Order: sequence, then structure tokens, then C-alpha cells
Amino acid sequence: MFPFDKPLLTILIIHLCFFHPGQANSRYLDDESILNIVFFCAEKLQNKYECKPNQEQGAIFKLTLPKLKPVITADGIPAFRIMPALTNYSKKKLANAKIRVQLGGEQGPTIDFGIFTATRYKMTSSTEFSYLIRSDVPKMFDFYLGLEKAYKSNDWSIFHLDLIELNYLD
Repeated sequence: MFPFDKPLLTILIIHLCFFHPGQANSRYLDDESILNIVFFCAEKLQNKYECKPNQEQGAIFKLTLPKLKPVITADGIPAFRIMPALTNYSKKKLANAKIRVQLGGEQGPTIDFGIFTATRYKMTSSTEFSYLIRSDVPKMFDFYLGLEKAYKSNDWSIFHLDLIELNYLD
């Protein structure tokens, strides 16, 4: 006889039958997958950069996405905490930069993120400050849905990072 009179035991049995340890989280975008989101940028024209996932000769910046995690805000709204980072190989000190994160190709949603920390040669910008992409903000909703889809399917290949603005210190 199935123990319907004991709801906690029933829930435990259903959980053990349908969910194996680690199964629920194994398909989510994890820290190891996030390490695969890397783009190398070379200057093609004055202040115009081309960023590709393959390191090529002349690349002077490396873009990564070290901070990407789902959160629930204090008011119960699903959101993502996100912050791209830039590693500087230009031998000049950077004042700030703007990085565009695009999801799913040229027609996919994009958002521009500012990096406002000075970054020296061979150093990576700080991710202490990060952005919150909320599901209840209409302007961010498509980007939020793209992040949610990538996160739940462990699909890091849909990300494209571009360096769109850069300012050096004198």
C-alpha cells in the first residue's frame, strides 16, 4: 500500500524514484562551462575591435564572462547577476571599457556592460561590481529569457562578447 497518509514519506519516495543525485543540476550552466566563454580582440581600425573565440595574432584583449548566476531578488523576482571581464594585453593602462554581450547570433538580444575600473597590462578588470538582469523589466526581458535558456540548457555557445568602446589613461 502506497503511504498516502504520510505526505513527507511520499514526497521522498517520488523524489528518489524520479531524481537522481546531481541529475537536476547537471544540465545547468556551471562554472566549468562559463570558463569556455572567452573571446580575443584585435584592433582592426582606430578604436574598432574584432573579437573572436579563437586566439589569433595581434589580439590585445581577452573578454570573459566570469560572473553569471541566477538569483532571486529581495522582492521575489527571478534575475541573473552578470559581469563580463577584460584582460588587458595592450601595454597601456585602461581607464574604462564597454563590452557588448549578445545571445544567439546577430538577431539575438544584446546588452552593453560598462567596466569602470582601471586595468593595467596583464591584469583583469574587477567583477566585484556586477549587473542585475531582472525578469520584470520589459527592456531586459528578452535578454533575461536568453540567459535563462542558456543557463538551463548549459549552452555557452550562444554567447558572443564584443569590445565596443575603450578609453586609455594618459
